[in-house]
Amino acid sequence: MANDSLKVSLSTLRLDNWPQWRGLAQNYFRAQGIWRLVIGEEVAPARAAGGAEDENAAAPTPFEKRKHSAMFLLLSALSPEVFRVINIADMEDPVALWRLLTQHFERKSRMSVFQILNELEADRYDGSCKPSEWIVRRQKLYDQLAAANQPIDNALQVTFTLMRLPSPGWDVVKTLMSNQQERATEDDPFTINYLLSYQF
Repeated sequence: MANDSLKVSLSTLRLDNWPQWRGLAQNYFRAQGIWRLVIGEEVAPARAAGGAEDENAAAPTPFEKRKHSAMFLLLSALSPEVFRVINIADMEDPVALWRLLTQHFERKSRMSVFQILNELEADRYDGSCKPSEWIVRRQKLYDQLAAANQPIDNALQVTFTLMRLPSPGWDVVKTLMSNQQERATEDDPFTINYLLSYQF
């Protein structure tokens, strides 16, 4: 049963926040008691056979009311740009809408992850900016991967970043950082922030 006392509203789905929004939406619909309905696991109960028809026969059932509520909450959470990009016209089923959103954004997320990984692979330090600016740029790409539910752990972030420093000019720095990384512990992990604190 929906929690009528829940006053928190569902955040807006934009074109760039699907991974975060999806998790928030799942928790929100669970709190409202309609998540299984949204994903199609809960279906309408069969109407009792027979019985006299009266003026209330066409009234919405409790399930139908919850279905309408789920559709209203989903539609209310979509930003104008989502409406422009995804064809939602005349859609009335929250299950179909959730599947449509998932198919669109999951495909987009996979493409985005591929593009970010390609950019990380190609992004070698060429001296055109300060080392710290280059590291911050890479750090933003790692953050984008994490936002797309494809995080790279701290040790690999450092390793991949050091690998993109050119040889032989940066061999001493790479050796120093690698040695520091080997001494890292769970209580004192070696993160990409260590590279930012290093005086290049």
